[in-house]
Amino acid sequence: ILFLSGVMLTIGLKSTMQFFMKRQNYK
Repeated sequence: ILFLSGVMLTIGLKSTMQFFMKRQNYK
């Protein structure tokens, strides 16, 4: 369970990072 949550957290962080990068590019 810890491993699964860790993977989910990593993917979530990467997704949010790309999301913010795209928003900055639009501005």
